[in-house]
Amino acid sequence: MEGDRVCDATGIREYLVLGEPRPALLVEARMDPADGNTEWTATVTFAPESAGRLRDFRELASSSGSLVLVLDTAGEVLLIAPVPRIEGRRLTYTGLEKPEAWDLVERIAGT
Repeated sequence: MEGDRVCDATGIREYLVLGEPRPALLVEARMDPADGNTEWTATVTFAPESAGRLRDFRELASSSGSLVLVLDTAGEVLLIAPVPRIEGRRLTYTGLEKPEAWDLVERIAGT
């Protein structure tokens, strides 16, 4: 993270950060088959004590028309979460191909 900007893991995309990043504890990243095993769903779950932070950022993203970014400790973007993907303390990514779901879960597990 440099100033008020962060980069994705590839270094190709850059995002402007609104508000101050706040720590949240990830407790689970999983992938499950869906739609007759032709699509996959990846779900990232945060600890109960992190739910308020996620809600605050969801509200900020909703009111500003932006996204919620999940950063690693180095300030790089791990996940991009549009508001509709955020429910309570979970981020859900549906309609993925197996390699996409696997990549998302591995990205989280590698932190």
